[in-house]
Amino acid sequence: MILLISMKLKSYSTLQMLILGIPFALFVLGNSLHGLLEIRGLKILGEASFSIYLLHGIVIYSAFSLLGAYDFTTPDPLSYALYLPLIILLTSSISVATYWCIEHPFLRKATPSTDAGLPRA
Repeated sequence: MILLISMKLKSYSTLQMLILGIPFALFVLGNSLHGLLEIRGLKILGEASFSIYLLHGIVIYSAFSLLGAYDFTTPDPLSYALYLPLIILLTSSISVATYWCIEHPFLRKATPSTDAGLPRA
């Protein structure tokens, strides 16, 4: 909704920067939207966001081109809208799995231990 409102404004106008900047600043400064951002599922998606970024294009391409899930020669917005939740669920599931199986183990190994550099007793 905020994006749609800001699209009608002149590029880089003060009003556009305020409409987009204030909500962004609230998130950056730690506002949890009355606990919405504290939900465990949303935290997991946040942790897996880099995997989502990397894999969403592959999932969309695979679903629409390789599997032929949607016929682009005769576009039907309703049919496309019905596939969207499935694509989101599939992308999220694959991304969370790759995060826990690939990314998370490497992040744990990269984190220095808390007792590093301390003399042994």
